[in-house]
Amino acid sequence: MKTYTSKLTTTIINSDDGTHNYEVIRTLEDVEGDKAIVLMLYPSFSGQDLFRMDSTAMHMTNHLMNDLQISSVKVINLFSKIVKGSKMSCRDAVVDEENLTYIENPMKQDVLEKLREIMLKVHTVRDLLEQEVSLESEYVKRCKLDHINIADGTAAYQIEADNRYYYDLLSSITGEQITGEYQLMQLLQALADMKKEYNKVLSAVESVRQKGYGVVTPDRKEITLEDPTLIRHGNKFGVKIKAQSPSIHMIKANIETEIAPIVGNKEQAEDLITYIKEGEKNGDGVWTTNIFGKSIGELMEDGIRNKISQMDDECQMKLQDTMQKIVNDSNGGMVCIII
Repeated sequence: MKTYTSKLTTTIINSDDGTHNYEVIRTLEDVEGDKAIVLMLYPSFSGQDLFRMDSTAMHMTNHLMNDLQISSVKVINLFSKIVKGSKMSCRDAVVDEENLTYIENPMKQDVLEKLREIMLKVHTVRDLLEQEVSLESEYVKRCKLDHINIADGTAAYQIEADNRYYYDLLSSITGEQITGEYQLMQLLQALADMKKEYNKVLSAVESVRQKGYGVVTPDRKEITLEDPTLIRHGNKFGVKIKAQSPSIHMIKANIETEIAPIVGNKEQAEDLITYIKEGEKNGDGVWTTNIFGKSIGELMEDGIRNKISQMDDECQMKLQDTMQKIVNDSNGGMVCIII
């Protein structure tokens, strides 16, 4: 006898008052498979009915997960307002601006608008059988009827888009130009390499943020071993092996900078303080407040850059030598640096 266990997670995104259902995601946990986005007319349940599945949702989920090996199904409704009942009609429905705001992608907006125009002409299931639904959109390559459920008056269509819009969507998400699989694989490889390098310094960065100091420990391949040498200790002999490895030390140092414009008499200085405080009421705060042609944020950044530029190459080399002596020769005592 065998026991099989599976877990289906349902996530519903509702409005605060529970009258609108924007998105439903059903995911099979610990199961590998593709992801699918399904467009439906309107929702019939809210987050309060989290475990409810009507016949259409059940048939659709079974078909996608069993026949097409889909492990995650995302349902987006053309109209987000929750409708109780099984009547199929858009006669009293209006364009849902709130739902369009939720769905920000231009491709989704265009397809949903075209579908809304079609569904406003459909009042019964028979209307779908008598007329062919054709989506005239630059994003849609083909649209065909998948199935109609007479029980609850719903219909499902398969919409196929051109691959280039998939890459356009990836380009907008990543901020990188992706035109095909070659560029996508290159980007994935570059991001994987960057992630691997970042994982090396992650613990050091977290340590710097917590206590002001962190060390990036070297990998084994970065350690250089010298040839073993014979050593003598009294009348006994031994072997000594030296190793060298680069270590990256991170130190958090607070940079102090200030601006002190001279404007004139006391009243003029007080007026400037009042002007700066009024700038705090803006969205970006005091940083965008303009003083003598530059914002306070720009003046502060210039001061920080000037402080950092004082660490020239000679100072950096001396600091590196000092750090090496502290790491290799120090026994935990006090270190004094004279500037």
